[in-house]
Amino acid sequence: MRKWFAAGELAGLPGMPSTVQGVNLRAKREGWEAQLRLGRGGGQEYSLAVLPAETQAALLARLVNDAEPQAEVAPIQAHEIALRDDISASRLTDDQRSVMTARLAFVREIERMSQVVSQQRAIMTLIGLARDGQLKTRIAAAIIVATPVVALFEGRNLVAYLDPVGIPTICEGWTYGVRLGDIATDAECDEKTRLALQEAASIFERWVPAKVIATMDTKSIAAFLSLIYNTGPGKPGVKDGFVWLKNGRHSTMLLHLQAGRIEPACAQLSYWVSAGGRKLKGLERRRAAERQLCEAGL
Repeated sequence: MRKWFAAGELAGLPGMPSTVQGVNLRAKREGWEAQLRLGRGGGQEYSLAVLPAETQAALLARLVNDAEPQAEVAPIQAHEIALRDDISASRLTDDQRSVMTARLAFVREIERMSQVVSQQRAIMTLIGLARDGQLKTRIAAAIIVATPVVALFEGRNLVAYLDPVGIPTICEGWTYGVRLGDIATDAECDEKTRLALQEAASIFERWVPAKVIATMDTKSIAAFLSLIYNTGPGKPGVKDGFVWLKNGRHSTMLLHLQAGRIEPACAQLSYWVSAGGRKLKGLERRRAAERQLCEAGL
């Protein structure tokens, strides 16, 4: 995930002045964290972390949109035709054809996705999905799109810490079986994030009708996966989540999705900004980015 942006990339975005000069003046006035820009042109780049929430959301949406896998698969090359001919198409089931198409499409997208998430991480996520039999085109694509959202707003900690509500946490928001003093490697964190996003996708598929999912854009699905990663499904009498509220009812967001009302479901993201009974600025920024991502797919 890119963390530094030049003034020319920021000018005109939500929350930013319309000119490069205006961006640089504001950066100087507010003391933004900056580093020298390498390569042609020089100048400075500014840290994503110091930018306004609406600017962060716009940048994230732009990067995800640039890297999102395309619905149409490009013409198959000669070496792919040879590979395809090794297996009689008539012997493939619909699911097998979908998996084959998904793999071809995702291989083509690895390089473009590296603008959003590292190439190695994208490849490892795809390998994990394929290994676990979860490589469904739409959902797998949504997991890839959701990965940088989670990485940006969860942050990565290799040493266990207490989250804002006092739960031992490690890596990118992983809480299962964590104790203070635990240490993880980057590879272990990548695996935990992948597993947690797979679980989020499983919850989404279990509760949202397949006919609704089939009409949804990858970006919209990714926004809900990011939320589920953060809140979980919820549990009556315990906590609010994507499926269940503490009062025992289903969330309004889920009810909208089950009825095929995607736009009002996206709007519900803005209400999930509290933890432990208090609003958190970090959650407000995250939900703003998730909502923008969700509505970009409408």
